[in-house]
Amino acid sequence: MEKQVQRRNILVLLIIGLMVAITLILTFINRWDHSKSTTGKCTPQETETTNLEVGSCAPNFRLPDLNGNEIELYAENQKPTFVNFWATWCGPCQSELPYIEKAYRKYKDRVNFMMINATGTEPNEKDVDRFMKRNHYTFPVLLDRRDTNVAFGEYKLMGIPVTLVVDPHGRILFKRVGSVSEEEVNQLMEKLAH
Repeated sequence: MEKQVQRRNILVLLIIGLMVAITLILTFINRWDHSKSTTGKCTPQETETTNLEVGSCAPNFRLPDLNGNEIELYAENQKPTFVNFWATWCGPCQSELPYIEKAYRKYKDRVNFMMINATGTEPNEKDVDRFMKRNHYTFPVLLDRRDTNVAFGEYKLMGIPVTLVVDPHGRILFKRVGSVSEEEVNQLMEKLAH
């Protein structure tokens, strides 16, 4: 009889211990999930894993513009950023550029624009500047050369165009693989500018 009581007590202690362990694990998981919420500034650890989904952190980058000035995604100006990966030879990219230019002219004071040219895929880097002048585009172009390779390296893009909207804290608010429509650009700008 005494052995049965001992076994029962051990069993009760094991069950209580298991319940405490489960509670601790669930509490840890819950806190971990909240630390990955879509509010707050992205941490360097969060940007190391490239998960370009809405709500995740966009990896920071620093690329030169057409004038050689280094531009960084995580600039501290408290504006959302419209990021578009494109190339001069890309037909779907060319189709979206006119209304991105129109949006840039209208919203450039309220939204950052980073038009990242996949320069490493261009036949000649000078083609980018010629393309911009020929089409009278004024949006800021960043050059993603073979040595930086942000698009296909750090961001692991499978193709272009790709458009992202990144909030002032580095979190992705919008993602489109393929061309964005004029209506999408207009709707995004309306949301971002207000």
